[in-house]
Amino acid sequence: MSFFAQFTGDHTLFNAGYSSVINKLGDGLDICLKTPIQSIDYSGDEIKVATSNGSQWTAQKVLVTVPLALLQKNVIQFNPPLPERKLKAIHSLGPGIIEKIALQFPYRFWDGKIQGADFFGHIPPSSDKRGLFGVFYDMDPQGKQSVLMSVITGDAVSFIRDLEDKQVVDMCMNVLRELFKEQEVPELIKYFVTQWSKDTWSQMAYSFVKTGGSGEAYDIIAEEVQGKVFFAGEATNRHFPQTVTGAYLSGIREASKIAAL
Repeated sequence: MSFFAQFTGDHTLFNAGYSSVINKLGDGLDICLKTPIQSIDYSGDEIKVATSNGSQWTAQKVLVTVPLALLQKNVIQFNPPLPERKLKAIHSLGPGIIEKIALQFPYRFWDGKIQGADFFGHIPPSSDKRGLFGVFYDMDPQGKQSVLMSVITGDAVSFIRDLEDKQVVDMCMNVLRELFKEQEVPELIKYFVTQWSKDTWSQMAYSFVKTGGSGEAYDIIAEEVQGKVFFAGEATNRHFPQTVTGAYLSGIREASKIAAL
């Protein structure tokens, strides 16, 4: 990706997670948590933003960055309604889901077999297991921590949706014990399973173009409405959708547009 200026530089793994980036970007900002936005009324000279707990703000410009799935489900009521062109674009994209599982062990049992690689793969034994733990990433190749991360994709996401986290972990541990059956796979110290599909304020992980759709939808979703309501997020970045970089760059893009008005 070095031919994209936005992706130049060394490959880096955020061992502490993306929260370290978000916390830095949020320094000095007045951020209201647990304050769900219910409606955005931009029919007058001032925009009125109302929350589900009764709070209300007024503004000259509003930047909307909620995930695509929430726009599709009308979680925020817009007055007047968003243009038909934008609504069509919103529904022409799909809310994709990928889940991740992180496993912390007392020691790095995989080092001897993997021989320095920072990931290793797993081919499911049957098609009904496709999408379950297809690859394992070493979250600290420097060897200071003993953490593996794997992914759950495709139809497998709906397969695990109604399972308890411990059940998903047990399935993953069975895969590891099969991959390393010639040695002991130790018991876990900690684990974490994402549930983006069940997260009220996400309900997805990334956008994608549906069959018959077009990448132009990203550009249309990114269009401001009446010079008052602006949109950012990965689903508004045609060049870098599905990425944190794309989401970040879309925020820079919209901040520049708002500042120029």
